[in-house]
Order: sequence, then structure tokens, then C-alpha cells
Amino acid sequence: QDIGYVEQRIVAGGLIQLGGGGFQDQLTLGVFAQADFELTDTLTINVGGRYNYEEKDVELANIATNGGVGATACSVFLDECSIDFVDGDSWSRFTPKVGLTWAPTETVNVYAHWQQAIRSGGYNLRNTVQPATIAGSDLDLGPGPFDEEIVNAFEIGAKTQPIDGAILNVAAYYNDINNAQRETNFPEAGSLIAQVITNSADITLWGVEVDGQYAVTDNLLLTGFFGYVNGDYDNIFFDISFPVNSTPAASMFPGEINELDFALEVPRLSPFTYGGGFIYSQELGDFGSANFRFNYAFRDQNFFTDNNLGPLNAVDNVDSTLSFTESSGRATLSLYGRNLLNQVNFGGATPVGTGGTFAPLTRGRQVGIELTVNFN
Repeated sequence: QDIGYVEQRIVAGGLIQLGGGGFQDQLTLGVFAQADFELTDTLTINVGGRYNYEEKDVELANIATNGGVGATACSVFLDECSIDFVDGDSWSRFTPKVGLTWAPTETVNVYAHWQQAIRSGGYNLRNTVQPATIAGSDLDLGPGPFDEEIVNAFEIGAKTQPIDGAILNVAAYYNDINNAQRETNFPEAGSLIAQVITNSADITLWGVEVDGQYAVTDNLLLTGFFGYVNGDYDNIFFDISFPVNSTPAASMFPGEINELDFALEVPRLSPFTYGGGFIYSQELGDFGSANFRFNYAFRDQNFFTDNNLGPLNAVDNVDSTLSFTESSGRATLSLYGRNLLNQVNFGGATPVGTGGTFAPLTRGRQVGIELTVNFN
């Protein structure tokens, strides 16, 4: 696999232009197998494994200002950028899986498994600042290589049909994440955003999930789900509380790992998620059929950045659709509403070097009509 990544940042209406990126040559080899062995009529053991080998060679140009010369050409071809970094590395690992499945009846399936997985090591093709640009800091902000992330995932759960017309799934899980790879975003004056990829910490995640559905009648189906997840830092290797170029600094000294780091919440982790809805279907004789769908979903507040400067607000989302399908099934007319509560939501919240935050808004309330026609 050959990867080319180039980027241009246009700031202040073009007064500042930054360009850079890199190229990566990657070789991946994998061998994997899985087998099920029936110990009894109801008990099955699942075993499997994968061996993975990877090589990555890179050359890159730091994303930086180009003196007003060749900014556009640089970001498209990198031919007018100065290559700042050339390197290569390789990784190999065997990852196993062991599980048990127990099916005491035709309507109950209980399972438990342990699986090890990896996220490949690599390089940051969006590298910006260097350690020398941060006074008094010993933070490693180079392009890498960063090492593999290793996850030991344990899960136990059941998939059941407790009564006629009902499905109930429950699961509990525990994930031990070693050398977690994080893209740590810092505000940085020269490039606006410094995106550093590093093995920042060991993290433990555990949680529970429940989802199900119940057919009240032939026409009405109820659905629902609930989830809770908790995350904690076990070890920290990178000063995740240090926001570059912010005043005052969150850490006592740049690069120091202290109680401020361990007090931070694991980013992109919403403790609670839950919701429910229903689908009502009705035949309309020779005219076709109608369906009404209603869904409500809640997502808890969480943080976008490792230093918790970028919060994502909690969101209550309501969607609904009323559709009519004519008797041949070839045409469907739908009236839909999305984000009916007009909740403010955004896909990220990254502090930038200008003192503000880059937080692109998602769409507010949407109401529309859609016609789908199948010509087959």
C-alpha cells in the first residue's frame, strides 16, 4: 500500500498559508485461522489467532508556513516542500482468541471470550511543531514512529428470546488497553493546531450494554437500548494536560506528568447512552402500505481532546419518518424529521493557536420530503 497525504491550511483569508504532508510505503502480511470445537451438544469452544507483520517507510515535510512561495503547489505535490524526516520501521505480533458458547435452549445463547488485538504502529503524516519550538519542554512532538497499541478484550453476554416476539441482548465487557495511541491536539501559534500521535497511556475501559425489541402486535414493534462505559488511566507516559501556548499552563512544568494528568477524563467516552423508539406498519389495501418510525437517543457529555479543553455537550436526538409505499413496491414517498429538538451538536472541539476553538456544527432541525423510485 502506498499512501500520499498532503494538506494546506489557509488562515486569515490567505494571509497565512501552511502546507505539508508525507508519503508512506507500507507492506502488511497476515496469517489467521479460527476453529470451533463442540465439547457437548450445547457447549462449544472457539479458538483462533493471527500473526501480523508490517513494514512502513516514510518521508514527510512538516506542515509549516512556506514563505509565501509555492504554498499551493507544496500542499498538492510536496515538490516545493523541504523533506524534514525520512525513516522506516517494522512490527510483528501474534494475537490469540479463546471463547466459549453455551446454548442451553433454542432461545438462549450465552457466550464469553477473550481476544487480543492490535492497532498498528506508524508515523504521523500531519506533523507540525518540533520540540525546539516549545520553550522548556521535553515533550516528544516528532512524527514518530509510535508503537503498537495492544488491547486485551474480555466480554460476557447473552442473546435471548425471553418470550414470543421479544429479543433481548445483554453484554458486559472489560478492555485493557496498553500503549494507547492518541492524537493529542494542542493549540499552537505557528500551525494553529499541533496534532501529535503518541503512545500516551495505559487505559482500562469497562461497561455494560443492553438492547432489545418487542413486537406488541403484528403492526407495532418497540425497540430500546442502554449503555454505560467507564474509563480510567492506569499509567500515563505523555503530559496530556499540557496545552501548548496556553496561559496558564495546565501542568506545573511542560512535560511533567502529575496529578493533573490522572484527574483528566478519557476523551471521546460518553458514560451513558440510551434510547428507544417504535415502528408502526399498516397495510392500506390496494393503495400499498404506510410506516411510521420514531426514535429517541441520548448521548452523554464527553471530551474531544486529551487535556479536556474541548468538551462535547450532551445531546438528546429525536428522529421520525412517515412513509407511504405504493402497492407494487416501486415507489416510496417519505416525510422525515431529523434532530427535531434542534439540539446543538458538533463533530469536534479543538482549541487552536488563535485563542478560539475549531468546532464545526452539525445540522440543526431538518424536515423534508423524499421520493424513492425503483426502476428495476
